[in-house]
Amino acid sequence: MRLRTIVAFVPAAIVLGAIVYVNPFPQVDVEPEPSLWFYRVLEGDIKVVKVSHRDKRVEFVKTDDDIWVFGNPTGLTIDPLRWSGITLLLAGPLASRQLSSNMQSTPDLVQYGLNSSETVVDLGLIGGRHLRFELGYKTTDGGHHYGQLTGSTAVFLIDSA
Repeated sequence: MRLRTIVAFVPAAIVLGAIVYVNPFPQVDVEPEPSLWFYRVLEGDIKVVKVSHRDKRVEFVKTDDDIWVFGNPTGLTIDPLRWSGITLLLAGPLASRQLSSNMQSTPDLVQYGLNSSETVVDLGLIGGRHLRFELGYKTTDGGHHYGQLTGSTAVFLIDSA
């Protein structure tokens, strides 16, 4: 019985080895999808960060010595370990999806919570430039927010981090 089993498995092993060696299945290279940016600025260009959430406001200012301090009360230094990474996140958050584009008609902002946003972030950049965006409702899974740049009709899904 053992000899019959061995004799049966040898041709199967030869056929399987030939298939692996020849590999008749075409290999398809999967290209990663390009990153979809909500917006993108250089991290070093950010000089002021203002965040408004409901009736609370906080402001962070970068001094000439590249130290981040609270804007109000003025001059209190921010712990660099707690602040590290914040400007990196604000420099260019990735979007999971773009729900509407600037080319489309104005989307219904009520369904996204963007008609009277609870959270507004205003970035002051070097050269007197500003970038402002609003965050609307969280998605049902809690992993994303609906977001929109001020002056744009495009709506994006942004990671809730």
